Amino acid sequence: MGGDPPDDFFSRINFLNHIMNNVKTIIFDFDGTIADTIDIFFSIINEKLAPQFGYAPLNSDELSHIRNAHPREVLKKYGFSALKLPLLVLKARAELAKSIDSVNIQQGIKQVLIQIKEQGIHCGLLTSNSRSNVVRFLRNHGLSSIFDFVYTGKHLFGKDHILRRVLRKRKLNRETTVYIGDEVRDIEAARLVGIRVAAVTWGYNNKNVLKAKEPDWLISDSKKLLAALT
Repeated sequence: MGGDPPDDFFSRINFLNHIMNNVKTIIFDFDGTIADTIDIFFSIINEKLAPQFGYAPLNSDELSHIRNAHPREVLKKYGFSALKLPLLVLKARAELAKSIDSVNIQQGIKQVLIQIKEQGIHCGLLTSNSRSNVVRFLRNHGLSSIFDFVYTGKHLFGKDHILRRVLRKRKLNRETTVYIGDEVRDIEAARLVGIRVAAVTWGYNNKNVLKAKEPDWLISDSKKLLAALT
């Protein structure tokens, strides 16, 4: 792709024009992109999982560092065991289920989803969260009719494998499919399977980290995205 990804108002217009003219399916990440679960996850890690797994709770500076780093760097720096990671993810899902009814939707994204769906574009979700959490969240926020499919995976890494499965099972054309996420691993996964990717900056990783990975589009504000759409 090369160069800095666009990040101004007219680039957002071009992004949406591209969607309307060339994209048939959009696959969204869930946590951070659609659901505002970041703070809840960090609370779960500090209050529930750190004592259980023998990790020290993270302070505000460490949380800021985590959001500026690749997940693999985080595991190495803080000594999280890769062997314990699947169990930690499962425990986090179970704890999140207790609070899922209080999870907010990211500001402005519901209107964007409705407008995109009205254009006849197929929408799907890909997430490491549990299907039951996702279904409850969508029902709570009136989004159940927006998404044509939901695919879940158990591991922090390996989203490219799930993406390939989605493309194969749904018989999706790579040229007309876009993935939208909030983490560097979303960008990496899309690159590995050969589809275009838009990164949003209101989720887990910050703007500079995402920009360094050169997504096809970098979107900073869902409300401006909606303004461009309408």
